Amino acid sequence: MDLDARLHKARERNATGKSTSDPNALPTGPIGIAVRLGVELLAALIVGVGAGLLVDRWLGSAPWGLIGMFVLGSAAGIVNVYRVVNGIGYAPGYRKDKTPSQGRDVE
Repeated sequence: MDLDARLHKARERNATGKSTSDPNALPTGPIGIAVRLGVELLAALIVGVGAGLLVDRWLGSAPWGLIGMFVLGSAAGIVNVYRVVNGIGYAPGYRKDKTPSQGRDVE
């Protein structure tokens, strides 16, 4: 089966809504997106706090490493939530672009 036929078949299947259930698919329902947002934020905070504790233990700078890495983890979590909400990160180059790029002919 050549590539054109496979693409045509996939586009027909997506247009009719008959897609196979993929266990690796991203959550699309409101509960799935809410869970993903919570996991993104919590994971970034856990990594930030863990790294802060390691920095404090390594350098002996009691609360300052924890505070600094908590702030960085919070910022990373907020950026991740922003990317999920806006749909950034699914297309190459982290851009949600539905039109062909200018300067290239797409047939």
